[in-house]
Amino acid sequence: MIATTTTKRDRVRAEVFDACAKHYCAKHAAFLAETLLDPIPNAAEEEFRRIGMADFFLRGDTLPVGDILGLLADHLEDLWGGPNPVSATLWERGYALYLEWWEKLNREHEAVLWRIRHDVE
Repeated sequence: MIATTTTKRDRVRAEVFDACAKHYCAKHAAFLAETLLDPIPNAAEEEFRRIGMADFFLRGDTLPVGDILGLLADHLEDLWGGPNPVSATLWERGYALYLEWWEKLNREHEAVLWRIRHDVE
């Protein structure tokens, strides 16, 4: 069995495609996902002509996937002039992933404290 490694970029792309596909047919979902993920050819900022919004938020690898989905939902709401079904789905999924990330961080912190209290290396 071949082990596959999913990068943060792959997870963000998959979540965006899933959110778009949940509300639209394949053709329209692909077009909408493209606007969030692919470079923007006519963007005023040179950086956005080279990379898409998702890659812009992925720079530096500091934000968790849930936060990036929230930022993409904000961007989509700005484009559409308000809340829409896809941005709501991105917000919902982003918040769930953020909570998972936060719980994992807390568990790791508790494990470190336990090792310190019990003098375990």
